[in-house]
Amino acid sequence: MGLAASITAWTVVACTREEASAPVDAGTSVAVPQDSAPEAQVLETATTCPGATPSSYPWKSPVTAESACSESDLAKLKLAIAEKKLTTESDIAAALGPACAACAVGKLGDPKWRAIVGGHEGYIGNVGGCVVRLGASETCGQSVDALSTCLIVGCKGCTNRKEQDTCADALTTVDGACAKSLSTMRTSCSAPIVSAAFSATGTCQSFVDTIRLFCGPSPAVGDAGTD
Repeated sequence: MGLAASITAWTVVACTREEASAPVDAGTSVAVPQDSAPEAQVLETATTCPGATPSSYPWKSPVTAESACSESDLAKLKLAIAEKKLTTESDIAAALGPACAACAVGKLGDPKWRAIVGGHEGYIGNVGGCVVRLGASETCGQSVDALSTCLIVGCKGCTNRKEQDTCADALTTVDGACAKSLSTMRTSCSAPIVSAAFSATGTCQSFVDTIRLFCGPSPAVGDAGTD
């Protein structure tokens, strides 16, 4: 599990427990899909752990779902992921092809966010938008995005699992930099939504399934997921 995955694995468990000291190796991830390339997950390594966290957390509502992608488009993306060819949103766009990429890939400054948000400070996958598309409130989606970004940025200088645990605990204590986002996530995100998004086969665990949610095609009846 990569640095960002380990940090954000803690986030889902934290939102369903009373204590804010849940282990970082809890086995599921909020902010980094299991099928994403390590290079696409985290910003450049910092030198302190915990480090500085963002002063603000931009948020845009997710775009309206479209039907722009085909199974062939998503199969090409899965192949690129398997071959570890993804490093930026441009690589994702190239793997998807023009029509699908136009729906799936956008930028931080867009009026609404697409499945992939180029230039995002913490993570380019629109995890907050993904939970909204699954039926969560905007408040839930925004808190998911803010919490995952806070932990990724604040703990990116950690070099091992013990440091990540300590960092996540420090940032989510009562007066920690990420505590407000964690509290909002706990109160605004329902357990069924969290499960649908971030269980082992959750939609928001996967680039492919997140893009499918935003841009189609709909999964076949009985399909348990693409990964």
